[in-house]
Amino acid sequence: ALQDRGEVELQAIMLDTRSSAGAGAISVLQHWYGRDGIPIGVVDPDAPSNIYSHSYVYQLRNDWEAPIRSSAGLPRAVDLYRRILGAADDKSIAISSVGVLTNLEHL
Repeated sequence: ALQDRGEVELQAIMLDTRSSAGAGAISVLQHWYGRDGIPIGVVDPDAPSNIYSHSYVYQLRNDWEAPIRSSAGLPRAVDLYRRILGAADDKSIAISSVGVLTNLEHL
């Protein structure tokens, strides 16, 4: 809603868990809202597993259209954070994280 009102400009969405379907579920939601161009960063594949299996994530990915189905080929979240933060003016980025903080810890 904030993006729709022009109050924020979403730069990226970072997946903080090693979920095989997580990036696909994020892509489904982005696709639904017409935001396929917003990049998705994924947790470092060497990070410890920190998730429980949530069937709704697989259901979203499997039952709805989206251009991305898995984490394959997506940038590491830490690398994407560095690219976005490095290109931004000082104090122009706000980070909102829900749940675990794996990527921010690695950053």
